[in-house]
Amino acid sequence: SACRPSPTPHLPEFEPGPSASVTSSPPSSVLSPSIPVHRWIRVKEGIDTTDDSAAAKYFRRMMMANGAYQADSTSERIKAGQERAKAEGRPPGRPPARPPALSPDQVNECKRMFAENPSVSRVARIMKISWSTANRAIFEESSAQAGMQ
Repeated sequence: SACRPSPTPHLPEFEPGPSASVTSSPPSSVLSPSIPVHRWIRVKEGIDTTDDSAAAKYFRRMMMANGAYQADSTSERIKAGQERAKAEGRPPGRPPARPPALSPDQVNECKRMFAENPSVSRVARIMKISWSTANRAIFEESSAQAGMQ
């Protein structure tokens, strides 16, 4: 059967397959400016999910239950991973993006050199590091703490 826009936001016999699969964007051949895209639902039985019929209420509740299940299972997987990391003695969260470029001693040396002669470029040249690394070592507290980990 051909897909035609209908006055109600459902597409009976839209596509063979599961009887209740949801899509966020209908094909361009059936787009209608009068029906919001989020209202398009592919349902083989042709349930109008915008009315207050028993079938529509059931379908909406099932979709909400499925969403809640997905959220709960994601939360459970995250918690299990955190517990496993804790049991293995690893810190929680993502690992650092990269190791610190300078040791705490090198950071202190950069700060000392900058205090004597306030030129980030000079400190970078002498320490043979990039200007941005020298600037981070001199002005950011987190760079000194990152080197200690």
